[in-house]
Amino acid sequence: MAYYVDRVVVADAFKEPERYYRILSDGRSKLMEGRRPSIRIVGTKPLTRGGLAGAKADAQPTLIEQPIWDEEENEFINSLRDEVREWRNAGYPGTARVTRRLLEWWFERDEERHTMQRRFFFCQQEAVETLVYLYEVQRRKKMPETGDLLRYALKLATGTGKTVVMAQVVVWSTLHKAKVSGSTLSANFLVLVPNLTVRDRVSGVPRGDGLDPGGTENLYDEFDMVPPDYTDAFRPNVIVRNWQSIPLETSRDDWVNDDTFASDRFVPASLIWAMQRRQRRDPNVGIRRILKGWRDCVVINDEAHHV
Repeated sequence: MAYYVDRVVVADAFKEPERYYRILSDGRSKLMEGRRPSIRIVGTKPLTRGGLAGAKADAQPTLIEQPIWDEEENEFINSLRDEVREWRNAGYPGTARVTRRLLEWWFERDEERHTMQRRFFFCQQEAVETLVYLYEVQRRKKMPETGDLLRYALKLATGTGKTVVMAQVVVWSTLHKAKVSGSTLSANFLVLVPNLTVRDRVSGVPRGDGLDPGGTENLYDEFDMVPPDYTDAFRPNVIVRNWQSIPLETSRDDWVNDDTFASDRFVPASLIWAMQRRQRRDPNVGIRRILKGWRDCVVINDEAHHV
């Protein structure tokens, strides 16, 4: 079954949403004022049994405008949106000079960028602002789910320009490393993508949305991302790899296991030597070879939009 709405587009893509559709119990929709809150969908019995179509089929006509599933608000995300909005309206306090310059260059020249057709969607703006806010203003805030690992996930819908956000992260991190004393960011980037097609596209072939600054087709030039006063300092090293090309396992299924040595079977010396060499091998040698001796690196996962 399909939902029907009077108008598909009810918000400006370049501004924070002010209206959204709320899906009701019988498949109808209601236009709501404000921004859609971040929620989790908790499946009811009809929803889990037959999916959305099954739930709609089981729904009874009602005068009460309620959704056909249970909703739980993502309080952390909604609270973070409010914090970032207040921080944005206050002029991005608590950031390094180079960061403030970049945010100004990207988001405070709206009329000029509109004329050049190089504007950023609001979702792109909020994504990179949130990353900066957590890293600089909140002093590298760590998420409880990742323990000591500093890891952020930026979730954007298909077609909203995730690779543009990745390019902004490359610019910010590179210039922060070059201009801020003691910066813990990096000018080296390993971009992991899901397949060869995405690898070629993100590398700059053939649509001009690449992350390689040395290529003729790249997003940094396309969106005028680097302020003129920082052009000389923008020297990132970007490697794009599909994850299947990176050897993550040092063992093989057909290799002799340790139980062989505990038995009374004859084991050739050559096999023992080979297994000893394998045990001494650095499990990260594949990654080290790709990174070419880099001492620091920012890893960007395009498939899951993690940094």
